[in-house]
Amino acid sequence: MPGQLFRSAVSLGCRSLDNFRYKVTEARVRATEALTQVLSSSEVELEHIKKEVWEDLASIYYKYDDCSQKRAFREVMYDIFDKMKEENWNTVYKKLYSLEKKSLS
Repeated sequence: MPGQLFRSAVSLGCRSLDNFRYKVTEARVRATEALTQVLSSSEVELEHIKKEVWEDLASIYYKYDDCSQKRAFREVMYDIFDKMKEENWNTVYKKLYSLEKKSLS
């Protein structure tokens, strides 16, 4: 009798442990799927925004009629790239901000 009780308790414990493992695995899978969905949607959104930025840049570049204006555009883009490469985004940001502030005045 005590042996049967012990086997029943062990069997019940094993089933409970298996059930717990299943629930943990199921929760982990759901969490991973949710995280993947969130990251994927933000990547898609970022790609869409980047496309819009490229379109804005194209409209600026092609609004200039002569070679001097196009060259100035390319040089400004290079200056921005150079500052960013040096990890000096603040300089670019301050210039953009001050110009925007002046245009609103």
